[in-house]
Amino acid sequence: YLDYVNQSIPDKYLPPSLFIHPNDLKKSIVELYENKEKRILLGNSLREFVREKWSRKQVAKNFLDLIKNEYPSDWIQNPKDLPSIHMTCIENEKGIEFLRLYFKKYGKRGFFISDKPEIEAYLINMIEI
Repeated sequence: YLDYVNQSIPDKYLPPSLFIHPNDLKKSIVELYENKEKRILLGNSLREFVREKWSRKQVAKNFLDLIKNEYPSDWIQNPKDLPSIHMTCIENEKGIEFLRLYFKKYGKRGFFISDKPEIEAYLINMIEI
């Protein structure tokens, strides 16, 4: 997902972050520890982002905009438009193996996405059944 996050979420909605591969976590922590300027810049950018985008007032306004049906079109995302499917909190290979076993036990009906044939086909192709 690291390689696709900017394709699925517009930059203006992403908090200032370090998007790293889990294998690089230790190296990234050491880098932030050793580079005070980078650490302060990232922290200040994040503080400003939270102040502007996630304040109580802004969050309340966002909910009101949703209720009034007056929200930006880029708030809505069609899963069919996502560049790919990625595992969360599990290594990709382990997730794919889980999906293979799940598919063998429950079949494609077990995915509960028959109303989305393109995504269903993508998933089945991804697990190479």
